[in-house]
Amino acid sequence: GTTLTWVYDQNSHIPTATAASGITGETISLSIVEAKTNAGTTTKKLQSVIIKDNSGTEVTNNYNITKVNGSLIISKVPATCPTLSPYEGIYDGESHSITVTSGDGGTIQYRKGLDGSWRSTKYSFTSATTTTIYVKMKPDINHTEVNCGNKSVKIAKRVITITATNQSKSYDGTALTANKTCEI
Repeated sequence: GTTLTWVYDQNSHIPTATAASGITGETISLSIVEAKTNAGTTTKKLQSVIIKDNSGTEVTNNYNITKVNGSLIISKVPATCPTLSPYEGIYDGESHSITVTSGDGGTIQYRKGLDGSWRSTKYSFTSATTTTIYVKMKPDINHTEVNCGNKSVKIAKRVITITATNQSKSYDGTALTANKTCEI
């Protein structure tokens, strides 16, 4: 049999079959069982063969027909990585992460640093940190896995300056106390 190969493209594919009876004016109609859309290999079987003469009369019974199955292969394609953008800012008490836009062909996965475990929930940070987030596409049945790179979340420590107020008092044997409340 014949093997036909396509690259996954979201379209349905069905192999064609050809045959010749050797008699002028006869037509052969072939029917194949099913089309295939998703990546993988399948054997395609001829479901029916009908031969008609030039007047339209079926003459299939005049032939000893051998059906030869064919294979249809639809190859996987790489998933499409999302667009990644880093985050850099100063501690503000809010949660921050890398920005991830689009991506196709699977599930976006994230890993914190080189030794972390992959997960589908994006990491976010509130405290001061510099952390690298790695991104990959975990493929669906029609795609292959793709490592999409990494971006960092950099949250710098906020600088504050605390200045004590000048105070004085005459010595009376008790400690000098100051207002201990500060507002940032």
